[in-house]
Amino acid sequence: STYRENSELSRFNRAPGGAWFPVSSETAEVVARARAIHEASGGAFDPTVGPLVDLWGFGPPERPVALPDSAAIAGALALVGMDKVEVRGEPPALRKTSDAIRLDLSAIAKGYGVDLIGRLLEERGLGDYFIEIGGEIVLGGERVGGKPWRLAVESPRAEEREVERVIEARGPLGIASSGTYRNYFDREGNRYSHTIDPRTGRPVTHHTAGVSVLATTCMDADGWATALLVLGGGEALALADREQVAAIVLPEPALDRTLDVSESKAYLLYKENGRIRELP
Repeated sequence: STYRENSELSRFNRAPGGAWFPVSSETAEVVARARAIHEASGGAFDPTVGPLVDLWGFGPPERPVALPDSAAIAGALALVGMDKVEVRGEPPALRKTSDAIRLDLSAIAKGYGVDLIGRLLEERGLGDYFIEIGGEIVLGGERVGGKPWRLAVESPRAEEREVERVIEARGPLGIASSGTYRNYFDREGNRYSHTIDPRTGRPVTHHTAGVSVLATTCMDADGWATALLVLGGGEALALADREQVAAIVLPEPALDRTLDVSESKAYLLYKENGRIRELP
């Protein structure tokens, strides 16, 4: 957690670059997965994006009165890059090539935490469960009577809470969603989302409002939902199809309030046979 000053992540962020920093095997596992999604997404998923998040007013500092200029964005971009973070498993440790690099795993670690709760229940002989923490979901088995679990995907409308669709599913399964329609600000007639593209240093400008991902682990679903939301639209679907990610892509509602929802090939296959492929 970056909210605890004595956490492994906070201490790593304060540590100088160049040397291996010992961490728990759990932290190493999450960072290794984050690196894999970063590479597979062409940099769309990047847990070092914090300086840009702060610059645009979505972090702890107060939101600036003026929008960041190109020089400020370039300066923050120089402090970003998951390729500057290395991870090893034995003994578990992290290393950064720059003192300024800092990690924030909130876009993937919450899913991992929900996975761990599911593992704990499995170890105690409880195979049927529905765990939800902050929108991250892990399913095990089925509900009473041999029926599938039922979960809702929210419609991406900022002014209200509506169900866009209901998914019936059996475990093991992880589900996570990411959206642009709840956390944003308007300035000079433009809307600026908290979803920052780490490749450009700016909030995303496409018209995709939300992405939901189904995976064998909630950690994967969590990270991939963020990556695909950064990409948006056709680029998100193309990557989901290439990497065989089961994804639902929701656009901003049209003026008549209709939604032209897109589904990846892996999600269409899941609807047919109820199986999710383990991601590499």
